[in-house]
Amino acid sequence: GRPEIAAPQLAKALRFNLSHTHGLVACAVTRAADIGVDVEYVERKVEIMSVANHVFSPVEIKGLAVLSGEAQRERFFELWTLKEAYIKAIGKGLSAPLRAITFDPAMPDPVSVRFGPEVADDDARWCLRRFDVGSAHRLALALAAERDAHVRCQEAIAADFG
Repeated sequence: GRPEIAAPQLAKALRFNLSHTHGLVACAVTRAADIGVDVEYVERKVEIMSVANHVFSPVEIKGLAVLSGEAQRERFFELWTLKEAYIKAIGKGLSAPLRAITFDPAMPDPVSVRFGPEVADDDARWCLRRFDVGSAHRLALALAAERDAHVRCQEAIAADFG
């Protein structure tokens, strides 16, 4: 599941999701819509193709395999953060059929998604966005809303909170 507000009178009015990694925390907040956010530190060690072969769709794997070096690493984290944000939004986590969810990060935002028959969802109901949060991190957001929903990113520095 995903975190929810415990007070029933507030639960329908405010939805949120959290993610953290080395050097960055992300919090996504909305009213009355499923939402998920993921942030990743891209300088960590990861066996890109090994992980991709377990969790990416065949189309995503093919697109990743033709890249190399930094381009491959960049695409990997774009796909990973999009998948994580989506599965957090639906509250399924890694139990979701990840290989049946295909993103096209080559497209400008909002990113399109296609679902295989194992996924009982409608791709038109998702607004999927990426945000530039610096060269060492990737951030993606999944919001159950129209594809062109207004979404904004606000940066806050810990030192600002004294």
